[in-house]
Amino acid sequence: MRFILVRHGETVWNQEHRLLGRTDQPLSPEGVRQARRVAATLRGLPIAALYSSPLRRALETARPLAEAVGLPVRTDEALLEVDHGSAEGLTREELRARHPEFLTAWEVEPHAVRFPEGESAGDVQARAWGFAQALRQAHARESVVAVTHNLVIKALVCRAIGLDLGAMRRLGQDPGGVTILEFDGAEPQLVVLNSTAHL
Repeated sequence: MRFILVRHGETVWNQEHRLLGRTDQPLSPEGVRQARRVAATLRGLPIAALYSSPLRRALETARPLAEAVGLPVRTDEALLEVDHGSAEGLTREELRARHPEFLTAWEVEPHAVRFPEGESAGDVQARAWGFAQALRQAHARESVVAVTHNLVIKALVCRAIGLDLGAMRRLGQDPGGVTILEFDGAEPQLVVLNSTAHL
């Protein structure tokens, strides 16, 4: 299976560098442009299925692609972004003021801590990886697209290529960026990481 992962387009909170997890924000005008560019780039590929996080910014990114390839968008909560809990919507400075111990731990071992009243990166990885394995069974030898979120994609990449989750902070994943994993045999391969040439 070729698993094409698309990060949703930009939102206002992305521009403001705020933690954006479950808040249901729409795309910014730039995010809408990015979604159209993703659709134009992937239009000619033999895509068997299109999945999306149920959050608005992901669905708004997926819909132009759905129109381009003639497929419905199927939503799945396994593709939701990490639940930031009480840290949701905060900038880095605000997070440092309200949850200094968490931020210190996050900067050192992001894989080993849970957001205050929210999820951990391990929680995200477990549900996203389970989803990927189910797709692998359902879509063997096919190409599948999932429009999802920053941490979800990073967690999947780490698991696929055997990196400790702590390495996720060293992986780039821009709004509208495309990452491709291939599941062919025992060892998944990272074929493309955060391609933004189409943008």
